[in-house]
Amino acid sequence: MTITVETISELDDDIFNSLYADSVDDLGAGSMWFPDDYNADEKKAYTKTKLNEDIKVLFKDDTTPIIYANGHIVSEYAYYLDGDYTKEKTTYTNLFYWTTAIMGNVDGNKNWVRTAEFFTAMKNYLVSQHSVDGMLIEANKGKSLTVSFKQSQANGVCQGTYSINSDGETDSLIWVY
Repeated sequence: MTITVETISELDDDIFNSLYADSVDDLGAGSMWFPDDYNADEKKAYTKTKLNEDIKVLFKDDTTPIIYANGHIVSEYAYYLDGDYTKEKTTYTNLFYWTTAIMGNVDGNKNWVRTAEFFTAMKNYLVSQHSVDGMLIEANKGKSLTVSFKQSQANGVCQGTYSINSDGETDSLIWVY
């Protein structure tokens, strides 16, 4: 497995449809926030619209597309311990904030997401292409994205120093390189 990452200018409809089909169950189970009254077609269109914002990225396993994602650089991200402004404030600077992603299956599963190859490719891309100091993902607590990335951290395959801001229904997962 060789994972590559590149910035793209536009989404390919065939790749989008394939990755979306592999992600629809995870998205429907709460890995992504949708307006409450959206039907299946509206959710798909919403996801495509979100992916077309900011910096668009394509991950591949060899030549097979495995992720469409997008995000932007945040100059500062800060939070107070336990959400209490009278407690310690933690501040991070120059992070890449991943905002939307759809992930494909490889050999019928998404186990590749929990590999050192994936996290190394992501770090190398972010540092070399965007000169950031780390990355940030905000995800719904207890849903597949959060569970997978927390397990990857527990397995020791993630790059950088890990922090988490657990606030309400969201876990903000932060890695500084």
